[in-house]
Order: sequence, then C-alpha cells, then structure tokens
Amino acid sequence: ALGISEVGDLIGKRLQDVIPEEIYTRLAASDIKALQQTQPIRYIDKVSSSDGYCTWFDVVKSPFKDKASGTNGVLIMARDISERYLAEQKLEQANLELEKLSFSDGLTQVANRRRFDEQLHTLWYHHIRENLPLSIMLCDIDFFKDYNDCYGHQQGDEALIKVAAVFQRVVSRSSDCVARYGGEEFAFILPNTTTEGALKVAQRVHQQIHELGVEHRGSNTSDRLTVSIGLVSHVPCHGDAPEMGVAMADTALYQAKADGRDRTNIHPSSC
Repeated sequence: ALGISEVGDLIGKRLQDVIPEEIYTRLAASDIKALQQTQPIRYIDKVSSSDGYCTWFDVVKSPFKDKASGTNGVLIMARDISERYLAEQKLEQANLELEKLSFSDGLTQVANRRRFDEQLHTLWYHHIRENLPLSIMLCDIDFFKDYNDCYGHQQGDEALIKVAAVFQRVVSRSSDCVARYGGEEFAFILPNTTTEGALKVAQRVHQQIHELGVEHRGSNTSDRLTVSIGLVSHVPCHGDAPEMGVAMADTALYQAKADGRDRTNIHPSSC
C-alpha cells in the first residue's frame, strides 16, 4: 500500500523519505498524540496508493524512551485488516438496509405502521417532558375502494405511490414523519407544531393532491382524487397515552368525511 516492496528499502532512511507526504503528516500527528498521552493508542488507518487501491491497517502506537540516549520515540505496529474491515463494512451496510426495509412501506416507500407507532411513542413522551404541542394528522384517500373497483388494483397501487410522494414533499422537516397507516390511510406526526402550523401542512396536502389531477370517476366528491384529513394538535400531559392522540385525529377524520370529504377537520380539543 505504501509502495515498499523490500525491507531493505527502509534501512537507513527516514519515514518521510519512503512514504507520501500526506500519509507521513497524518502518522506524525498520531505519533505526537501517543507521546503526549504517554500510553499506547490504537486506531484504524486508511492508506491509499497512487493507483487508487485502499488498504486498512489496525495501528498500535506505543511511546518509549531509550535509556541509553534518553531519546523519546514511538513503536509502531500496523496490521493489514482490509479483508476483515471491508467484510464488516459490507455487513453493517446490509444491516442498515434491512433496518430501513423493516421500517418502510414496501409499496410507497414512506414509513410503515411499525415505524409510525415507534416514532409517536418516542415523540409523545418527549413532548410531555418539554410541554410542547404535537400535531397528528390522519389522511384518507376519498372513495378509494371505488377507485380500485373502477380502475383496478394495479392502477390503485400507482395512485397510492403518487399520493405518498406528495405527502413526502409536503413534510419537509427531518423531524416530521409520514407513514402509511393502513390501506389508503396515511398518518403524519408533526413535532412542536400548533394547530395553525399543522393546518398549513394540511392545506398544502389538499392543494398538491388537487394539482396531481389523478382521475377518479368513482368518487362522489370530485372527478379527481381527493383526500380527507383529521387533525389534532395537543400538548400531551402525564397520564395521556399516545393512542389518545391517534383517536382524536381519527374522530376528526370521521367528521371530515361526514361533512362531505375533500377537507380537513380539526379536533375541538386542539391547541
């Protein structure tokens, strides 16, 4: 990795004479650290050769003092661990991908119900501790069963994907969560968001779904795909359970449908 093929190439030469300056500068910095700490240090170092090949080393540096001359120095032991390191990185990446899949809806690629429940549980109790408003929205595609009956389930899946993409564009904050709650129902978690802020999100959802312009001949509300939204913004208190927030949003969603669909209903207890 360092371009050294024979041990004889090292005899009588300084380290900076046989390795690239960039690598030497990095090694020298860790030498100083080892001397300052007066104890061994261990780390993994990546060395790139001129042809672009990378080698990973398990490096141990131990400070020492030559009793005869009084000179301070560093003993370096470096072991090539490239094969093991790359295998571990590949395994870690695979585990991350599996974790991502376990929390994602396979069709729409938004969070799944499991992820929503875990996020809500974590955020709910955080907002109790911090006395902050947490907004929850349940969003249902209007007359979606009729859509499937009219256009077929394959086109229904395509519509779900398009609608989910709209939801992902609308919730821009990394702390927000949009999930497929079940079937044609989606759920939003908007941390530290009052009714006013959540209503703006809901209005953007309606606007962008309208602009999507997906034909829906089976709807009694519009000739295009629409959604109904139930919204609650609540400062949870000690003793309140996360399920209470979902129940209030569901009550508001039921009312939005009863009022004619393609609208947002705000739960009366919202702040």
